[in-house]
Amino acid sequence: MVRNPKTPRESLEFFGPVGALGVMVGLPVTEYGLFALCNPQSGCSLLNWDSTSLASFTFYSWEAFIVYCSWFLFQTVLYFVLPGEVKKGTLIRDGTQLSYPINGKLYVSYFCLLRSILCWHCICDCILRWSVSRAV
Repeated sequence: MVRNPKTPRESLEFFGPVGALGVMVGLPVTEYGLFALCNPQSGCSLLNWDSTSLASFTFYSWEAFIVYCSWFLFQTVLYFVLPGEVKKGTLIRDGTQLSYPINGKLYVSYFCLLRSILCWHCICDCILRWSVSRAV
């Protein structure tokens, strides 16, 4: 059995595991840092940093957590439920090939349908609120 050669260290993208860890840690730190340093009054400046803005901000939201988990569950259900042709992946080091469902077009169709339904619901709700407020 012929195995795929190991990837040389110098050809790794993003500096390999160290770079991937740096992106995973650095992105949230940068995001929270920009949130702490930027405000509508003074823009983004290190000189006008107000530490009380961070003290009054909650970094965790149950609503955001539920939305994220719902979206992740939706993705998981679509992965297993949507029909599609199953293709073999590339030959991996141990000589086997993994199978992947190819259902991207159908996934996009379901996503667009769901988004259209949600947008239509929001549009109808806004129009109803507007018409009721005008009538009163």
